[in-house]
Amino acid sequence: MALSVNQHTIVGNLGADPEMHFSQEGKAICRLRVAVQGFKRDDPPTWFSVTAFGKDAEFVGQYLHKGDTVYVQGTGELRKATDKSGVEKEYYGIAARTVQGVGNKRDAVAAGDVNAEAVPF
Repeated sequence: MALSVNQHTIVGNLGADPEMHFSQEGKAICRLRVAVQGFKRDDPPTWFSVTAFGKDAEFVGQYLHKGDTVYVQGTGELRKATDKSGVEKEYYGIAARTVQGVGNKRDAVAAGDVNAEAVPF
């Protein structure tokens, strides 16, 4: 059998406050949108849809907010969703195994790590 790996690691900023909810079994699920700055400061960010579960979801929902910098490690997966006009679309998301807060936009701009105008939040 051939070796295959589906592992994604990103560090970026939350584009909105995380959306927390619970499954029918009472397990925490948190959805977040993460923007990763492009290679050059002028490049637009790449957006990732991330879903966290369990204790990571509870942490994200309680402590992280729009603009905070997060470290995410997880598995990529193809997802389907229906938009407001009823059209089904596919998109690529990350099922997080680890989510950690590592700072916020204000700190990154002050340190000169990001261009404040290039990050849309």
